Amino acid sequence: MPTPAQTTTPLRPAPLLRPPLADEFDEPVADLLLPLEKAPSPAAVLLGVPFDATTMGRSGSRHAPTAVRTALAGLLSYHAGFDSDLRQGGTLADAGDVDALQTDVEETWRRISEATTALMSTVDAPLIVLGGDNSLTFPVLRGALAARTGRLGVVHFDAHFDVRASHHGEPASGVPFRRALEDLDGRISGRNMTQIGIAGWENTKAAADYVAQQGIRVYSAREVQTTPMDTLVEEAVSRAVDGTDGVWISIDIDAVDGAFAPGTNCPTVGGLTSHQLLELVWRLSQVPQVIGLDLSEVSPPLDRDGLTVQLAAATILTFLAGQAKARTTT
Repeated sequence: MPTPAQTTTPLRPAPLLRPPLADEFDEPVADLLLPLEKAPSPAAVLLGVPFDATTMGRSGSRHAPTAVRTALAGLLSYHAGFDSDLRQGGTLADAGDVDALQTDVEETWRRISEATTALMSTVDAPLIVLGGDNSLTFPVLRGALAARTGRLGVVHFDAHFDVRASHHGEPASGVPFRRALEDLDGRISGRNMTQIGIAGWENTKAAADYVAQQGIRVYSAREVQTTPMDTLVEEAVSRAVDGTDGVWISIDIDAVDGAFAPGTNCPTVGGLTSHQLLELVWRLSQVPQVIGLDLSEVSPPLDRDGLTVQLAAATILTFLAGQAKARTTT
């Protein structure tokens, strides 16, 4: 059984959490959330990235790993709509947090990549990376590719294209997919990528042109509202698995409308509903080729009544439920 100590990248230990109001009749997720070294054969591995130094605009997402873990611990393990009981699907192993350096982007990215590679090389379970700002997606993808052969397909939820070359010459939360497309030896290609939830009045035509040149399929938030979900999922999956050796799901919470997800650096007007995000994650997570998920830009200091933090926790549990269903039907 691997432990965080087996990586050269320092990882801060995962906190031991208990639900605040649980009693003997409850079945809290906290019972399933165990430190990695105490979780043999886990259903998935959780890695936190408390880092938001590249955020353009309002910050605070470095606080999300702790807040979302606390929310996870307070939720219960059964979902009536999915008829899914996570107690039957194994534990969620918590590897702790990357020891991020808020003043050193490249070193923090190196640590993220190294931790991702180490965990994906030693644990036979999907990896869930909890940010932190959206810049983490590039080093996570870089680390995942170092642990595998071949190419990766990507399904990306976001209000923004995230294909900036830089921000004032520096790396930023808006650069991860340009870096992934241009700096990973062609192992991530636009023809294997779908972006879902791109918002109006929050992007440039130049970014849209670049995405089109790369062959990425874009479902704007507006198009999502008029497209049958089966059609959207079928196309995203067919593109992601075409000639690849795995599929990665990347979620920037600002793809969801600010009415449902106010706690982010750039709340979206006209975005996805929380139901749409959860339903799409439920379906996509059942694809056998899916190897992991990252979730970014949740900012607890900017949240209202914990809505965004709760949505992030529900998204992680929905991913686990979909993975569990896939294991029982294959």
